[in-house]
Amino acid sequence: MSFHILGIDLSLNSTGLCIHHEAVGDTFTNKKGYSFHLIDFPRPTKKKPGPAREAKWIRIVERIEYFAGYADEVILEDYAFGAIGRGKSILCEIGGIVRFALNKMDVHYTLVSPTTLKRFLGIVGSKSMVPKECLKRWKIDLDSDDLADALVLTKIGEAIEDPNAETVTEYQRDALTAASLI
Repeated sequence: MSFHILGIDLSLNSTGLCIHHEAVGDTFTNKKGYSFHLIDFPRPTKKKPGPAREAKWIRIVERIEYFAGYADEVILEDYAFGAIGRGKSILCEIGGIVRFALNKMDVHYTLVSPTTLKRFLGIVGSKSMVPKECLKRWKIDLDSDDLADALVLTKIGEAIEDPNAETVTEYQRDALTAASLI
């Protein structure tokens, strides 16, 4: 594949990155031609405060900028608009920073809703089923929901690029059509 797509799943505890590219570097896990990277952050506690939020964001943006240097297109999971609480505002802040960084790098990105991600896999219900579906469909075993989401986002990008590919199923095309992505 000559068109490289970077899938990004932002979350409060970790950020998952996946690109269909084998030569991304030594610090990335390589599985079946896909390179993965997890930016993991332990939850701060009162006894052991975590790093400042801004320091986390800088690290996330640096990793995304590195990966985006290998990508022709970025597929970014959009906000979960049904989310509530403080976490939603934190995700909106980092989401805005990531979008700004991608725009500054002149990297095109497409937003995919969490619902579309699940529909693409044929999942009804919890996103915790995503890693199992990745193993079942693509024989890629991932121990992180965020990495699994990033893989699905990359697969969505590949389907957007070539919706008539043999690997894209009818219901996957239907999910992308319903979301106005193809």
